[in-house]
Amino acid sequence: MTLTDSELALPRYYFPLGVKKVIPLSEVVCVTEFDMTWLRGKLRIWGTTNPKYWMPLDLGRTKKSVGFIVNLGGHISPAFSPDQPEEFRNRLLSLGIAVPHRDG
Repeated sequence: MTLTDSELALPRYYFPLGVKKVIPLSEVVCVTEFDMTWLRGKLRIWGTTNPKYWMPLDLGRTKKSVGFIVNLGGHISPAFSPDQPEEFRNRLLSLGIAVPHRDG
């Protein structure tokens, strides 16, 4: 995952080729942080079991505990788990993007 001043790039996003998804920050409605559990994202290596969210390929996701959902105002929202969630959250805040936490 790469975050610049103008875009968010999610590598290995599209199935089955693993092409990255590039999201201009101007299209982001909000980014929500959530706690990943075995029933909420940790077991999802690539894709979805919930048609509202899509997760890029991440073989290390089972070892992570925090995820983020990017609301783009559409039917499907990208969701992912950065290696350093605190750093990612702080970078979003520095860019003026609010990051509410979702419980349950």
